[in-house]
Amino acid sequence: MDSKWINTARAALLAVALQGFCGCSKWPSETALGDRSYRRGAMERAALHYDRALEADPADAAAWRGRGNVLAENGESDRALDCYRRAQELAPQEPMGYFLEGILLGERGETDAAIEAYGKAIACPGGSPWARINRGQLLLEKGDCAASLADYDAVIGTGGDSGGVRMMRGRALSCLERWNEAESELGKAIALHAPAGAWSDRAFVRVKLGKWEEARSDAMKALAADKTVANLNNLALLLLASPHEDLRDTERARELLAEARSLDPDNRYAPWMASTEAGLAFADGDTARAIALLQGLVDAGTAEPDDLKQLDAYRRGVPYYLGGE
Repeated sequence: MDSKWINTARAALLAVALQGFCGCSKWPSETALGDRSYRRGAMERAALHYDRALEADPADAAAWRGRGNVLAENGESDRALDCYRRAQELAPQEPMGYFLEGILLGERGETDAAIEAYGKAIACPGGSPWARINRGQLLLEKGDCAASLADYDAVIGTGGDSGGVRMMRGRALSCLERWNEAESELGKAIALHAPAGAWSDRAFVRVKLGKWEEARSDAMKALAADKTVANLNNLALLLLASPHEDLRDTERARELLAEARSLDPDNRYAPWMASTEAGLAFADGDTARAIALLQGLVDAGTAEPDDLKQLDAYRRGVPYYLGGE
């Protein structure tokens, strides 16, 4: 459930690049040329065009935003924020400056400040559906499920319906434990060609609803669509911890987990795979290792409720199955 369905920075920066072509002159402006170069990945040339635009007109808010985008791409986030805020001063009713600030603050881990910036973009005349989408994601990560759901409802209500938005709305419903609604919403997302994460999300929801065969089928479809560490791990966990013996397959789970490890040479996802690793260790008779893996999550403060249930089961020397108490 931790996948982020959209690369917000790339999408936003493409959106701002497209703003430069106003069609108001036979010859493109320096700002438009900067946008064109930026879109092509020619950062030095883009910066040159934006600088020329600002020399000619220091009040060109779009040029300030473009210059900020180049600085952000080059890792100069403080200077980029200065540019975005200058654009906001020059065009306080335009949402893009606040939106880009929200992206950059979110990337820096300044979640509350990013949410505030997105709120300013939404409050501008005409609002900003992208700002609502991104704010909904951050609110969901903070656990503010109801506020996240409200943002996605607003996006859909203003004509922003898409597979990705429906997927995120499904996640917000899952966060609220409204499982039947979440299952239905994720079905809509899949019908609208949502990313593979929608299959994985629905598998999780169907586990909660006790629909084990359907959950396994969704997990397999997610993996077929996108072979990621997350999707490999999810299917492995289902094959290890289904309460139905005919759906369990320890050896296949072992193969999937080994493949997941091979895609994670830096062990970035090791904590996230710990519960699956523990399930395999318990199946192999190494209860001590299974307990140690789960205790590591507890000690790190990252254990989920299901991890605690799994740890309790292994301490009692009994298998753990998903959905068990």
